[in-house]
Amino acid sequence: MIAVSLKGDTLRGYCFPLLDYLAVGGNKDFVRVPLQPQNAQTVAEAWSCTLPTRKIVDAIYAAADVKLEPHPLTQHRDSVTTFLEHNQIIQGQLKGKNKQGLLIAGHKKDVVLSPRLLRLEKKDRVAIYGWHKPDGKPIQPLYLGHVAWYTDYSHGIRLLYNRFEVNGRYYTLQELLADPVLSRLVCDEDICEPVQY
Repeated sequence: MIAVSLKGDTLRGYCFPLLDYLAVGGNKDFVRVPLQPQNAQTVAEAWSCTLPTRKIVDAIYAAADVKLEPHPLTQHRDSVTTFLEHNQIIQGQLKGKNKQGLLIAGHKKDVVLSPRLLRLEKKDRVAIYGWHKPDGKPIQPLYLGHVAWYTDYSHGIRLLYNRFEVNGRYYTLQELLADPVLSRLVCDEDICEPVQY
């Protein structure tokens, strides 16, 4: 749930995220994989989903049933071997926990939608944010310095069903971002407006 108070009224919004980051494989043999933002957008749209904003990432972390500690790696950050190694570390953290049907967070940085992408001189960028520590503070502040083709082991793709409930009505994320009042439910940036990769 995401809530915001505006002029004495409280708006409550509900979003419906995947319980974990996007992975390839089967239930017993899989790996969480990063994607370039354009590919992540394509996958999201194919499944009637969207990518999150920074504010939504914070709300997902706050609501998570299982909060894992970040585990940074420093070498070969963009290699498949490191993707596999990090996935094994996460699986080790989850071992012995009944994670079936639970929202898991804290183990990746999110590829996010940010209106700042619209204002960059260079248009080939990816926005990343998150990787929350146990105190709730993210390791990665909102960052738009990587070129869009760059991916590394720490990037996660969290899809959300693109149907947000606000006070009994339903909206897409783009509709919420376009509304000067409702945008505050899903965006905590200075300027909030529709954005996609």
